[in-house]
Amino acid sequence: LTAADCLTLQSCLKAQYYSYAEKLLEGTFICEIDPSSSFLDTEHFLKYFYYGGLVYMARRRYQKALECFGQCITIPTDACSAISLEAYKKAVLVSLLHTGAAYTVPKYSSPVVRRRCTGMKEYHQIQEHFAACNKGKMAALLADANVRSALIADGNIGLAQSVFASVQSQAMKNLTSTYIKLSLEDIAQKIGAAGEGGAG
Repeated sequence: LTAADCLTLQSCLKAQYYSYAEKLLEGTFICEIDPSSSFLDTEHFLKYFYYGGLVYMARRRYQKALECFGQCITIPTDACSAISLEAYKKAVLVSLLHTGAAYTVPKYSSPVVRRRCTGMKEYHQIQEHFAACNKGKMAALLADANVRSALIADGNIGLAQSVFASVQSQAMKNLTSTYIKLSLEDIAQKIGAAGEGGAG
């Protein structure tokens, strides 16, 4: 990892030049930093993957974005970085959009990071209402002044609104999945057709 990598990704994000940033990410494999041979530290590592996650989000490559945010969340540490928390917030919303499932902090993450992530109340509420496919409660949550201001401050209000827009389609998926698993007898019983026409 070099200082140029972080600066390049940051510049591409500001200029919305995502295709170039994507090529940089695809052509580079970062697995460690060496403070002894450079002035780089953990913050540079976190920024590289956080910016990478933002780039992949912009390109709608949500799985890759989750992988990048995961790097920020799982880096070994004795103190929780603000970058790790921001990555967690993004991961929660991206996971709901991409998989329809809540994001869980990996067990091998630092305990201090896991504790801080559990304190992100509004993001946990979004996950709960999404899982319940409760569009009314989700709308009320996003309309709450404190929650809305927190999401705006995090730069996540647009992402949260996209999650809200997908609640109904998630409900349809759940309903479809339920009926696919039912047998013909179960369906007949549910619609009150059991026993009808059995003789013929």
